[in-house]
Amino acid sequence: MKYCTHCGKELSDDAMFCTRCGSAVHGQNYKTNTHMSANETALLNMLAQRLLVMGIIWFIIGGLQFLCGYLFREWRYTYWWFLLIVGGTNILAGAQDILYGKALLAGQRGIIRKLKSVIPFVTDLVFCIVIGGFGFIISAVIGAAGSICSFVLIRGYIMKNGAFFERLDTEI
Repeated sequence: MKYCTHCGKELSDDAMFCTRCGSAVHGQNYKTNTHMSANETALLNMLAQRLLVMGIIWFIIGGLQFLCGYLFREWRYTYWWFLLIVGGTNILAGAQDILYGKALLAGQRGIIRKLKSVIPFVTDLVFCIVIGGFGFIISAVIGAAGSICSFVLIRGYIMKNGAFFERLDTEI
């Protein structure tokens, strides 16, 4: 058995993430770990953790939007299906963020390039505002807040530590 270096929880030998805190398990977190300093490993783990958190946030936002769409359908609200579309899309965005975090720790190439681009964040923002706004204004506001939060937490972190992540994306 091994233990999480972040929270101390006992983990199985093949665990890649802690089941309590979500941190990547030390020693199995990246293919080039032998070439990375402790600080660089911490930067990588922090990005993966931020992706996990944003994935969970998108699941919650999408679930609420989907639930509102279903409830509005029952109330005969005209644009209920817009909320179902936005909610489903945000749930998929959550799954994508979680998968990106896992792929990043597994050493997959190109993840940083995808996350560094402004286009996905702007697309999410516009989609949530326009399509979500047809469904219900609060849905548009919540989706926009999630998009901005994702932009700041993920892209902002990558840009702040740009030299490391740029090198990492080309070395993998």
